[in-house]
Amino acid sequence: MGYYSTITRELVVSPPISVEDISALGLDKHIKEDADTYLVFEDFENAQPGEYLDTLIPRWEDSIKVYTLIPELKAIVAALGDRVYDGYLQIEGEGYGDGQPDIWRLRVRNNEVEEVFPKLVWPED
Repeated sequence: MGYYSTITRELVVSPPISVEDISALGLDKHIKEDADTYLVFEDFENAQPGEYLDTLIPRWEDSIKVYTLIPELKAIVAALGDRVYDGYLQIEGEGYGDGQPDIWRLRVRNNEVEEVFPKLVWPED
């Protein structure tokens, strides 16, 4: 058993990072089929030496267990150093069965990973 979620959206990294630097930092481990990673650089597998990439996307489109997503994103941000991130990752879970939606986001501000939760407000009767 376990709790499954779907990750959507993307984070755009500025300035972009070279394919060689992605590999040197160990951020290319997602190319292994059994790698336990959630995020990948878009088009990394097709990129040529000397190219620069700037978009982090979810590795899977299916529902997965995202137990280590936050530590992974923090490690990527730390490895990339001082950069600007635009966009966010949206995580939608199975829900808790109590009518509350389980949806939240991860964004990066000032090189810090932030969790953002919606505030559900019911109208007055």
